[in-house]
Amino acid sequence: MKVSLVILSSDTDVLDFFNARQGSVVAKELRKSGRQFNVLCLSHELSPEEITNRLVLAHERSDCVGIVVEDKLRDSVPKEKGAIFTKEFNATAAKPSLQNYFGHQLARWLKNLLRLSEIFRDGKQKKCLMLPLENFQAPEIDRLKQIIRSENDESQFFEKLEGTLKNIRNRSVPKKKKSGQRHFLKDDKEHYYELAKERHGQAETATPPHFPLCALSAASRFGISLNREEHYNVSIEDGNISGEFAACHGTPIRIGPCTHINMFPNGHIR
Repeated sequence: MKVSLVILSSDTDVLDFFNARQGSVVAKELRKSGRQFNVLCLSHELSPEEITNRLVLAHERSDCVGIVVEDKLRDSVPKEKGAIFTKEFNATAAKPSLQNYFGHQLARWLKNLLRLSEIFRDGKQKKCLMLPLENFQAPEIDRLKQIIRSENDESQFFEKLEGTLKNIRNRSVPKKKKSGQRHFLKDDKEHYYELAKERHGQAETATPPHFPLCALSAASRFGISLNREEHYNVSIEDGNISGEFAACHGTPIRIGPCTHINMFPNGHIR
């Protein structure tokens, strides 16, 4: 398993520390089981678009990516909250002992990231975690994003995450007509989402019309690298589905009547 830690800071002492220590900055217990850790330090002078492009490359080379960002640079981090797994730090507080500070600050957060990557291997959990966040209408989705964004270094992280995933799984229902044993995740708009077995290529990310954030949200969900060929079949209980949906770059897209929609986790429709 390959893990990348992306460090974003304006403090030369912090950057020198991570460049010198590389993977050894991670606790020994987390470096077991064949895990390979790579540290990538990014200049604070990079534009948000350049940082996003670097993160996409990191995901192409790694199974998961964690972002360690200096608090005063938080606005440089991509705003696609469904794609990233971040930990903020204060450079002044770290200065007395960088080793002790980051050893303490990163331990539980990084452990939670690694456990999250394991959860993605469970098919029942993965189909809940990969749902198109802007299109699947349910309060559980808002709670899921909040846990990942604001509570990812807490000791109760997985208890909270599991509780929310259970609530999403409770939305699993069969269609009343012709679905057999197939179950779908039904949202509050009566749309039925099924993680497809077939493949229809990858989510499109070419610029234009897309933006760097489209590529990032296609490559990652909550810091875990995705198979970009996986998508959902979205339908209604009976008849043709149509309506307005959120595209990956934030603009609405209107879909005419069809039996189902091929929708990727980042919202791209093809």
